[in-house]
Amino acid sequence: IRHKTEIANEFIGQVRQEEPFTSYPILSSPSPLHYRLRAQLAIQNGQIGFYQKRSHAIVPIMTCPLLATPLNAALAFLAGDGMAALTGISEVEIQGNDTGELLIVLIGQGFSHDKRRSFFKLATAALSPVSLRGLIVYDRGKRFCVGDNTLTYTVRNKTMRVSDSSFIQTNRPMHNLLVEAVLGWVEGEHNRWLELHAGMGMFTLHLAEQAESLTSIEADSEAVKDARFNLAAAGIKNVQLVPGHTERR
Repeated sequence: IRHKTEIANEFIGQVRQEEPFTSYPILSSPSPLHYRLRAQLAIQNGQIGFYQKRSHAIVPIMTCPLLATPLNAALAFLAGDGMAALTGISEVEIQGNDTGELLIVLIGQGFSHDKRRSFFKLATAALSPVSLRGLIVYDRGKRFCVGDNTLTYTVRNKTMRVSDSSFIQTNRPMHNLLVEAVLGWVEGEHNRWLELHAGMGMFTLHLAEQAESLTSIEADSEAVKDARFNLAAAGIKNVQLVPGHTERR
């Protein structure tokens, strides 16, 4: 955290500004282990793991101390009984939420309709009582889904949908802390706000409660869909959601 603070301060010091920035302390996670809700792994020669530093060689693993427990269950399955079924798959992403639900995303070639359904059935049985919500396969530019392609998260008092290709902060214990910090910073400030890189609306839904109007900009089309869904589900009408790149708007 000290190192990150030094980098941030050095960067801010190089920016020419008419008015000084307000620099807030970096928030640290209360959970140094088993906090991650997403993991990207590679598959080579029947082994799954992370890339070795400065290399495309795989370091095979069966468990990771940073991953939440349901993700480690999925990793153990993929590295063990599930590996034989992953012919043609080069990358895997495991996604989870705080209620023990999972999505498995596969990237590769030759995963037919029957193979997708067979793998989903195998994984569902092997991972029980962990709930596998869906299997998403990206094959030569096409996207196939068995089951659901979204997970539900609750941050403070707001429930939101996040699809497999949308981003949410991977450090689960930080969700509430980050939102509460931002709400504390803006409390009593101007009531017309601009939110950049808004994502699927984790901050948007909470900021809208304190704002007269809020303009939120997001480039990723799937995140925009999720944000629109989440805003509508919450009955929020004072947000203008602008699709597009922040630097071009």
